[in-house]
Amino acid sequence: MLVDVAHVPRTLKLGSFRGICVGGPIHVGGYPSELLRFVKRYRARLELVPSAFFSVGLAVASRTTDGRAETLVCVDRFVAKSGWSPSRVELVAGAMLYTKYNFFVRWMMRRIAEKAGGDTDVSRDYEYTDWLAVERFAAEFAEAVEGSRLLENPRPTFATA
Repeated sequence: MLVDVAHVPRTLKLGSFRGICVGGPIHVGGYPSELLRFVKRYRARLELVPSAFFSVGLAVASRTTDGRAETLVCVDRFVAKSGWSPSRVELVAGAMLYTKYNFFVRWMMRRIAEKAGGDTDVSRDYEYTDWLAVERFAAEFAEAVEGSRLLENPRPTFATA
């Protein structure tokens, strides 16, 4: 079941789920407030079953370790604010969708990419996600849920192309 945390149905009951995977994008150094509210609201249930958190952010694709370290700071801050200790954390690079951005966002994203030594041709989009790593993460999580055990690797791995 897929739930958009910005529009959680009032009837949502997580009690029947044997595993829960929660994820969200990093924008301007943090996650959407709806994501934090969702995790705080359902934290007790998240702690009872295998649970995972995936973080999507372009800094994961950084050519330096600084971007990855920044992402881990965001994850740690989110975990501290929410009080949730996910069984597993996965870091996913995401995409730079220049052609989908409005003028201001495109300009800002290009400046950020330029400073980071990233891709700056705004006439095209860039996909940085390592989809095989994402599939591996999903398969490992599903296996953990099927075996009703907590995941063995709580520290993040990086899913980048």
